[in-house]
Amino acid sequence: MTQDIFKSGLAREITDGPTFDAAQAQPGEVIQTGEAIDPGEISKAPRRRRDSGPTPAKKARVADLEGRLERLDGTQTTDIGNLEAQVAALQKQRSVLEDDYQAERRDLVALLKAARAWR
Repeated sequence: MTQDIFKSGLAREITDGPTFDAAQAQPGEVIQTGEAIDPGEISKAPRRRRDSGPTPAKKARVADLEGRLERLDGTQTTDIGNLEAQVAALQKQRSVLEDDYQAERRDLVALLKAARAWR
């Protein structure tokens, strides 16, 4: 059941009567009753078949999905590693460019200062 039948009023707790006696005689069992059932003919609810486990097809599907997930995780790890290596290379290249820029700028500022000194 997915709903609370006691809360909705479809079921109620009983403390006496033939249904109560039948429930007391078979503790732990589901007792099936209803308006269409004579309380004198109360019986156990039919037992559901137990699930015998996943079918071979379901097991194969799970194994396939687990393999795909593992490969996806591996690809992601590799791709992130490659990107991190590219970022490191770009950062190094940027550092070299910054150093070259600063050195050339210093030289040009010094030349400009010397050129303005004639005034």
